[in-house]
Amino acid sequence: MDDLPPPSFPSGRRLGIAVHVLVAASLFLAILVMLNYLAARHPLRKDLTSGDRFVLSPLTLQVLQNLTNQVRITVLYDSEIGLFSHVDAMLRIYRSLSSKITLDVVDYSLAPGRAIQIRDRYNLGRDDKDLVIFEAGKETRFVRSSELSVYDADVNRMLQGGSREVRRSAFKGEALFTAAILTVSEAIRPRVCYLQGHGEHDPQSSDQNGYRKFIELLAERNVSVDPLTLGATRESLPPDCELLVIAGANSPLEANTLRKIGSFLDQGGRLLVLMNVESLAIATGLEEFLIRWGIAVRPSVVADGQQTTGGSDVLVGEFGAHPVVNSLAHGHHKVQLLLPRTVGKIPEKFMPADPPKVEQLLFTSNAGQTKSRIRDGTAYYDSRIDIQGQMIPIAAAAEKGGLAGVTANRGASRIVVVGDSFCFGNQLIESASNRDFAGLAVNWLLDRQQFLAIGPKPIHEYTLRLTPTQLTILRWLFLMVLPGSVLLLGIIVWLRRRA
Repeated sequence: MDDLPPPSFPSGRRLGIAVHVLVAASLFLAILVMLNYLAARHPLRKDLTSGDRFVLSPLTLQVLQNLTNQVRITVLYDSEIGLFSHVDAMLRIYRSLSSKITLDVVDYSLAPGRAIQIRDRYNLGRDDKDLVIFEAGKETRFVRSSELSVYDADVNRMLQGGSREVRRSAFKGEALFTAAILTVSEAIRPRVCYLQGHGEHDPQSSDQNGYRKFIELLAERNVSVDPLTLGATRESLPPDCELLVIAGANSPLEANTLRKIGSFLDQGGRLLVLMNVESLAIATGLEEFLIRWGIAVRPSVVADGQQTTGGSDVLVGEFGAHPVVNSLAHGHHKVQLLLPRTVGKIPEKFMPADPPKVEQLLFTSNAGQTKSRIRDGTAYYDSRIDIQGQMIPIAAAAEKGGLAGVTANRGASRIVVVGDSFCFGNQLIESASNRDFAGLAVNWLLDRQQFLAIGPKPIHEYTLRLTPTQLTILRWLFLMVLPGSVLLLGIIVWLRRRA
């Protein structure tokens, strides 16, 4: 027995190694705790994601730094859906940048009881889910999952019977989240008047051509909307009206009404006019009225053989250089219009004295065509007066300002004219980037520059396509080969040590 070799690890050495490991682990844990404490008190963030996915704009940073009201943000989402990671990551950055923001994230699939409490608190229905709630004081704003994405479809491939896949191309979280924070923090709500009495779209209707969703869009942006009838008893528009909307008038406006609208604009008012095909053969009076503002609404509708889903619509992807459409152009988005009328800038030689600044906003592709001949309610191409094979404008904006003697809350007079009113109707406002276009137009008219500077952020999606055979190989690799390799390696080590 005395000839046996001494143990390779005497008990004293084993104890020393154990103490050393314990001390090292304790020190490592202490260092981690201290680093976590310092990181919490002095956060330093660097976006390393593809395409600077969560780099916030200077405007958002300014809004967060200047917050004076406490803003409560509640995220009611299923953490398994695709957009949750974008929503959660961005809002956590918001919270880290402002002590005025509190964030509560609730997964309704894991915490149904808390989800019910949130729905009851905000009077939501059982089906209301996947949304972000912003609250400050008595003001509340909801941003739903359906609003957060921009989708792109290959229209040409659809027309050729190819792929009908629609991809999520951009995330609008920053624009909508920052707008929501500004909305619930604003003390003053701009007033918008909605003209009625000339066949305009019904602002309360839920039908496909009604304007209920457009009115809701304005309310979500902290704008109050009131119907307006300019009858003989009313001498002028309400003094606190900041924007007048004329959506789809298809009967003549009285001369007295046009005079009141002109007086409103001369005093720094704002006007949104949406024409449509139904007034093509009717002189509403707006056509002549807009000429003095440098905008021509011609008696023709526009078609585009390259940018359409195959019907009577035009998918606009060509934009002018203007704040209303700059973010749309930058993100390569599209606006869908239905049989739009030609709306453009009148030639310089016909411009009125002291002309306004006019910019064309939306254009067809180079395959644009006008149709002026009307027969049985249908527009046809007339080779004598119509044009084709070129870009045709279908929306314009005019600005004339710095007027002396106007009230303090008004500056330059502004007008936006769009050749189609159905694009903001309940059905089409959810198509393409129509909702964004509507919001941008209203925000520019109301001079809310803080809502114009943030564009959607691109989403990069990568697809891995595998054949059934390749899927089977991967399944065996992860379930059998890798675990089996680890097990085999362990057995070899054990056998060598035993030998």
